[in-house]
Amino acid sequence: MNHRSAQIKPGDVVAVKPPHQDPFLGQVLYVDERNSPGDSCFAQVIREEDLAIISINVEWVLERVPGTGQRVTC
Repeated sequence: MNHRSAQIKPGDVVAVKPPHQDPFLGQVLYVDERNSPGDSCFAQVIREEDLAIISINVEWVLERVPGTGQRVTC
């Protein structure tokens, strides 16, 4: 698992900047942590502006929006 994938988890809201595209906000659905050392780590996010599900490289994550993430209520 690389350093960035350890910092995001499902439910987090993140700022993403793919190469040659405008940045966007998205909510993390899934983080693939099964990769080998040296491999890129991928995640799926829901892009906020159009609710599209996008696969991203976690290296594209600029930052995590503080105070977001999964919450369990009873």
